[in-house]
Amino acid sequence: MRDGIQGRRRDWARLSWPARLALFICALAVTAGCGGSSATVDTTDSPFLVAGEKASPSAAASAHADGGVVTIGRGQTYRITDDGATLVVHCDGGGDVDVLADGVTVSITGHGEELEVRGSRAVIRVEQMDDVDIVGSHNDVRVGRTVESDVDGDDNTLRIDRLSEIDIDGHRNVVALGSVAREIEVSGDDNRVTWRSGSPEIDDEGRGNRITRQ
Repeated sequence: MRDGIQGRRRDWARLSWPARLALFICALAVTAGCGGSSATVDTTDSPFLVAGEKASPSAAASAHADGGVVTIGRGQTYRITDDGATLVVHCDGGGDVDVLADGVTVSITGHGEELEVRGSRAVIRVEQMDDVDIVGSHNDVRVGRTVESDVDGDDNTLRIDRLSEIDIDGHRNVVALGSVAREIEVSGDDNRVTWRSGSPEIDDEGRGNRITRQ
């Protein structure tokens, strides 16, 4: 046995330092359970959820999967921070979605509470959200139903099938509305706004805006 130990020591001594380092890293990986065992997802520190809010297992598990589905509920906020990401977010009776990255493609299903778009060049499709705020620019956003919307960014394309009121502070936005219940307020410049039905109050305080009923 002593000869065997000494033989292994001689073999180890003959190895180059890169080879020794590779063997050491491999040993650590096996010890950590990377050799085929399933990984445990830590849902307590998801970078996509606001600090202090509870992470859902589905959100943490699929947050890094391109094209994955993330589920959030009331009191939760999901933040999209990776440029160019493609994913689906399902709002199960509530939840907020913050789009902070550029060039993302997002589909939001279910009924959420607030969507805030701070990124640019995003393509976003929303089933139902109580509040839709667009701060970024050059976004393409389509919403089935919302209560109110604020457009502070510029050069966005927004279509909402049904809402109560909208406030447009940005410039050169193209906004197509379906049914509007209460008010269309525009304080930015050179916006194009159309609506199909309803008798909303029109308040145009900007310059060069075109607000017409189809």
